Amino acid sequence: MANNLIDCNTFFINSNVYIHIGLDPELLFNCVVCITSNTQCVKVSVELFQSLSTLLNNVNFRLPSHLLLKEFKLMSIDEFNGVNILSIKCLQQNQNVQLTKENVKKILHLSDAMEEVIQMKNMYIRSASLLQACKISLFLGKEMPLPKNTKISDVEYYLEHIEVKKLKERISVQGTCLIADLKIKALKQLAMGWLSSSLEIEAEVNRPRTRAFVARERAKASRRLRCLK
Repeated sequence: MANNLIDCNTFFINSNVYIHIGLDPELLFNCVVCITSNTQCVKVSVELFQSLSTLLNNVNFRLPSHLLLKEFKLMSIDEFNGVNILSIKCLQQNQNVQLTKENVKKILHLSDAMEEVIQMKNMYIRSASLLQACKISLFLGKEMPLPKNTKISDVEYYLEHIEVKKLKERISVQGTCLIADLKIKALKQLAMGWLSSSLEIEAEVNRPRTRAFVARERAKASRRLRCLK
């Protein structure tokens, strides 16, 4: 889950607990926070994480309690091996992270630094990601237009075989370059953008989509792709 975040920053809580902050391409490149504990991971919005941070200041580890939060997240104090721990469960994905009192203290200690990272993502990185994703899609759609009925899986395959170096040579970027990160973590979104940006040749707009026609168009795309390798 955290591996798919663009421009991800990771905060070390302890050897088993980490907090990752980055942009989620599946959520319109909005900033999200992933809390991981061992093999479990819970993803929350920035708004929920900020409200959660406020609640952590008032967590009483001595008294069992339950608190249902929005976004289908359940926070509760549970006993584990004789010790009360804070449990944050995602009801949609059946994921559950467990935090000790020391973990919570460390998170609160790092909360200001995390807030700065979140603000940077929201103010600068998200707009840069959207702009560069748009530029990549428009460039590919113009230089290597694909038939509108091309399968997204095929477009993703084509995109995987384009070298990042070639894209960087042909796409101008100001500030932080996220092309490599986008190509890896927003592959589906770029593929959809490429397909929607593809301009069909006027003479072929009303041409029947026979198997032979589609095969020829894919062969053309493959030849163009070789130019970018």
